[in-house]
Amino acid sequence: MGRVSTKGWLVAIALIAGANIPCTVRAGNDESLVARSLVSAGDPARLRATMLKARRGEPITVATIGGSITAGGGATAPGRIYGRLVADWWEQAFPESPVTFVNAGVGATGTHYAVLRAERDLLSHEPDLVIIEFAINDGDHVWSRYPMEGLVRQILRHDEHVAVMMLFMMRIDTGSAQAWHAEVGTHYGIPMVSYADAFKPALEQGDVQWEQIAADDAHPNDVGHAYAASFLVSVLDDVAAGLPAHDIFPEVSPVPPPLFTDTYERTSLHDAANLVPVANDGWWYDAQAAAWVSDQPGSSVEFEIEGSVVSVVQQALRGPMGMVSASLDGGTPILLDGWISQNWSKFFRVEIFPWAGDAVVHKVRLELLPQINPGSTGHGFRLKSIGAAGHPVRDCADAIDDDVLTAGDALLILASAVGRDVRCPPWVCDVDGNLTVAATDALAALSAAVALAPAMACHAPDGLMIELESTQALATATFRVDYAATMGTLAQKDGVLLCAGLNADASFAFLEAGAGTLDVTFTTDGRSIGGPAFLAWCAFDGTTPVAANDVTVQVVDAKTVDGMIPWGVRIAATIW
Repeated sequence: MGRVSTKGWLVAIALIAGANIPCTVRAGNDESLVARSLVSAGDPARLRATMLKARRGEPITVATIGGSITAGGGATAPGRIYGRLVADWWEQAFPESPVTFVNAGVGATGTHYAVLRAERDLLSHEPDLVIIEFAINDGDHVWSRYPMEGLVRQILRHDEHVAVMMLFMMRIDTGSAQAWHAEVGTHYGIPMVSYADAFKPALEQGDVQWEQIAADDAHPNDVGHAYAASFLVSVLDDVAAGLPAHDIFPEVSPVPPPLFTDTYERTSLHDAANLVPVANDGWWYDAQAAAWVSDQPGSSVEFEIEGSVVSVVQQALRGPMGMVSASLDGGTPILLDGWISQNWSKFFRVEIFPWAGDAVVHKVRLELLPQINPGSTGHGFRLKSIGAAGHPVRDCADAIDDDVLTAGDALLILASAVGRDVRCPPWVCDVDGNLTVAATDALAALSAAVALAPAMACHAPDGLMIELESTQALATATFRVDYAATMGTLAQKDGVLLCAGLNADASFAFLEAGAGTLDVTFTTDGRSIGGPAFLAWCAFDGTTPVAANDVTVQVVDAKTVDGMIPWGVRIAATIW
């Protein structure tokens, strides 16, 4: 890895941009700006894990999600946006690692829309590092901490090692959500930097003029973007300097319980193409606009959606656009205006209905009104999507959402685990609670479907997972698992241990050989099992083992298909 100093890197970027570098940098005093920018170094474990991955030469995806600044507002070229500059740092610091940059910025939107679109626009790209920037667009509103917490939880729970950073930008004339967002960042150990904290003293003292770092009242120019990147890179520099010589991933702390709410962790966004009206009078789906549209006053359309916080997303245009009366479950309507004065082609308005209460199915009704904005000349309207937060917590593994566990649920979970075009939400499909949807979740779901494991509310109760690895194929084997030191007790149902064999080519028997010991026997009837593979799983009775890693396993008996005593057999057990 080649170390790149923050100061030298920033000056180089600014010079390449052809920018007028403010006097603080020319004088070599940018260290004070960088120092002031640090809000919290946070927990570096996830950043270390991502850097170790990059140091091994594995591909890395750097992603940003935010408003128009993140999208590139104020920068003169895509290569001068702060997110792209941070990705450039990764390429310089870890030249053997291919770096992909994903920009999930959408102008004039905040965290409420971000939590709805995070899966589609961000997490589907499997990011390794996510930078969040919404301080300006959320404004100085206390409610912004709730969707921000949901966004952070979605990202952290998507993968155990994905790293998150927060960037707090500023406008010259208004407040921001930095204080509210920082509460969330502190709770989750997120590294945070503030453009506002860095520059406010310099602006007040006249050391820097706003025009030197900004393109307008809100958006940084090329120099401003370079500064924002440098504040983030300063944190990355410090973490990189402390990387260990080995490549063993650091232990990552579990995602803590919610600070405020997990309502915005469980979200969905139904794009217009996937919306099916339950009633329709005069609206139609326009494939070119990718929206449900109408231009006839008095026309109405109704949709159903499940959740406790419901939103509609419209595309507003400077053109012949009208107004809509939107209501939820027949309640007080809200007015949606499809016209804007700016000539923007991608302006999305997110309108939030008042709290819907219980997470049940709600009805959204839109009616096109005869009145229009004084600046408009027509009645057009575009509904882009309907979103909801606060989905009910379905039974664990009920991926199909039909209130019953079947093999079909397991297949859907497996399709999601192997990257098919199916997205299984972790609050339903992360059966083993290891922060990712994987094949083991499908196996556990199948076990629950055939009543070999209890119906569970995600995440799964602690269980004993047994893994086999053998250099030779085995036809039969018995393993003794000693879990006494964990102080756990295996769960039973009607006197039968709640255990499941996780290999369809073998029959399994589970027998308690004494207090804290379990014998697991499998037979294949002429077939063979090699490894590595998960072999079996047993549920604990709900108690929390006090020494989760203190489990030992020994081979009691094993034979190959030819009846020989095998060699090179490894068996291991862990608590999940």
